[in-house]
Amino acid sequence: MTRFYQLETDFRYVNCGMCYVLKLESGELIVLDGGYFAPGQAEALNAFFREICPQGIRIRAWMFSHAHQDHIGAFINYVRQYPDTPIGRIYHAFQPMDFSGVTGDWKDSDPATFREFYTALKEMGEKADVHVFETGEVIDIDEARFEVLYTYRDAEEEITNFNDNSAVLMLSCRGTRILLPGDAAAVGAKALMKRPDKLKCDIVQLSHHGFFGLPEEVYAAAGAHTSLWPTPFYEVEKNAARQANAFLARTTDVILSNRGTACLELPYTKGTYTLLPRVFPDKAETDC
Repeated sequence: MTRFYQLETDFRYVNCGMCYVLKLESGELIVLDGGYFAPGQAEALNAFFREICPQGIRIRAWMFSHAHQDHIGAFINYVRQYPDTPIGRIYHAFQPMDFSGVTGDWKDSDPATFREFYTALKEMGEKADVHVFETGEVIDIDEARFEVLYTYRDAEEEITNFNDNSAVLMLSCRGTRILLPGDAAAVGAKALMKRPDKLKCDIVQLSHHGFFGLPEEVYAAAGAHTSLWPTPFYEVEKNAARQANAFLARTTDVILSNRGTACLELPYTKGTYTLLPRVFPDKAETDC
């Protein structure tokens, strides 16, 4: 049985973060992003992997949308704390970055965390098999197919919003299509809307946690019946008036990440997901 998971992340330290996991029929895992470097996040990832892989953790691929702290931070800690975990291949399409002026602890800024990502890869040595995404590329991993719909190279104007460096992926698996735009925003949207037919899907991930992400027209072209929101409920309330968010809330079955890790069996039928017991308390609960 093939399962797709939207993982709960710890929103007590940051109001964003994203991690998705596909468990293949073979028992191997494909991970997208991982979340923030909050204390306990890497341990929670490992506990989850162990729970769904009782015969042993085997990560066939670890993919990344872009190099913000809340997407790559947990990975850095994970590979250092669990260096013996098998990771088959690492995928990304990160833009070139000048780190010469970046100083300080790696957790102090996004550029420092970005630099530390490469340091962590060097520490992995030969175990770090890295592949760079290309737009139009199709990656087949057993029953899963990933198509790269956008990378920063497709931008036709200067990218001033770092989030528009996000690689946009379409996962097709067991007859279900899942659009995964990471944090892509306005520049990415212009490139994606040149081929709106490519966006058709059953499930769509809400871009940039419901902040300034993709516009409504992208979600309308996608036509999904279910949306995955990697965000806490208090940010949903704050951003409810955003046009794209309101569209998805009105037209899709919303699955919110801080309600607990959601398990979707593929092929997926709307409304049939299950929630695993929550691991982290809500920030609102700890603030009381």
